[in-house]
Amino acid sequence: MTYRLHRKQFIIDRGSHRIHEDWISVPIGYGLILSHCPDLSVKCWQTADGETVFLVGLAIGVSNNRDKQTATKLVAESYRWTGRWVLIVGGKAYGDAAGLLAIYAAWRAKSAVLISSSLALLSLLLPERKHHPRRLGWFGMGWHAPPSTRLEGVIKLLPDMGFDFTKAGVFRHEKAEAAHYSGLSEDQVSDRLIERIAAILHELQKGCERIVIPLTAGYDSRMILAIARALDIKVETMTFLHPAIQKSDKKIPFIISQYTGVPHNFIPFSAFKDAKLATLNDTHTFRNIADADRYYFIRGMFHWAQAGMAVVRTTGIGLCRAYYHAKLKDISWDQVMARPDLPVRRFRDWGSRSVETAELKRWVRWRQSAPLPMDWQDLMYRDQRMCGWLSAVEHSIDLTPATFLQIANNAEIYDLLTARPAEERLAGNLQARMIRKLSPGLADIPFNPPMDGPLRRHWLALDRERHRIPTELHNIWRYKSHGWRENWGIDPLSGLP
Repeated sequence: MTYRLHRKQFIIDRGSHRIHEDWISVPIGYGLILSHCPDLSVKCWQTADGETVFLVGLAIGVSNNRDKQTATKLVAESYRWTGRWVLIVGGKAYGDAAGLLAIYAAWRAKSAVLISSSLALLSLLLPERKHHPRRLGWFGMGWHAPPSTRLEGVIKLLPDMGFDFTKAGVFRHEKAEAAHYSGLSEDQVSDRLIERIAAILHELQKGCERIVIPLTAGYDSRMILAIARALDIKVETMTFLHPAIQKSDKKIPFIISQYTGVPHNFIPFSAFKDAKLATLNDTHTFRNIADADRYYFIRGMFHWAQAGMAVVRTTGIGLCRAYYHAKLKDISWDQVMARPDLPVRRFRDWGSRSVETAELKRWVRWRQSAPLPMDWQDLMYRDQRMCGWLSAVEHSIDLTPATFLQIANNAEIYDLLTARPAEERLAGNLQARMIRKLSPGLADIPFNPPMDGPLRRHWLALDRERHRIPTELHNIWRYKSHGWRENWGIDPLSGLP
């Protein structure tokens, strides 16, 4: 396995940067140069109205007649694109549906902007900037809440933010149109989702040698497997083994594999950490992640992620399950605007609460400046859990040569996933309906059956606290010894320092 530091990353600056000898630099206009890793896809073409387009990253669903579209129509079409991408056209940059290909922005002066997909690269180019002393934990709110970041004077663009190079500032570009699908029945929503996901899998199949679906006992991965089987697309499945895995996530994937005949691999757990892999991961991510993928990576458990392989992940489908409606129930948007600490308290990061609250205040201020496009809980899931946490997770596995695709990272799919009422989504009815429609036998295999006994469930809860306590004690000590300023970040409403 060949890992590569800063693989698939880019920098936009007034000068070119060669992080490695083979990095490529391309002028994009407005006195700016795009420097990027050769493993990062960058496509360039002219629109029908003469604008130069740069499409950075993986975007599935781009029209074959893209050169016959105007810039305005191209931006509108991106509503249906899937993947991690940045679209640069007409002097503006637009991000993907949930900001999974991060856009970090820093200003050297009011008109001198530096943009990158990597906080580590910005830290390298801006060594005078301080970084926040907080240690991120695996459990709780294990991210810096966008638009805040852990690097002083740097913001992370939210999904409804774009960047205007002509003004060196952010602008609002909301992608969500959930109300457009609110009148659809559950059957209509499921049919459209099957159609959209099928098209994505068909296009993905053309550009890779193998498709792998990480499989659990839950709804989301099984739904993708059911669609792939209905299309007769050859796939494989896999599951990471680790000490805290639930018994159902070990047993049900094996049962599914036997029923479908789809090859399944269990990735064995390694008790030993590789110091070189840990250093590589932490350098690449700027310690902006403390989650399962880092846990697996530093134990050499990503050796299977090879070039030519596409790994289809399903975290974004959590919007359909109304995950934050359950976690943040009984809190209204009016209460959040008055007291941003209320949702923060639900994450139980007692040593980091003041930091998380101050960061969430900036998010609330941005959200207050325009009408909410969806329920505030779904919006927080998109803006925080996905743009904040999941984006950092996806960035960490850019170290591998494989292609990782969050198959639901598509603005239209998110609108369909949130079209039905929250109480209906909480039960997982939509995914179960889709699976039963495509493969009744798959739907008959239990979803997330409770196989762990009370002692093991108690042990798992204690294990979570075992990880949380030292992290939060460390943070309390770091804040007292290093200090912390509430105005650490940038005002996202102005987009300027």
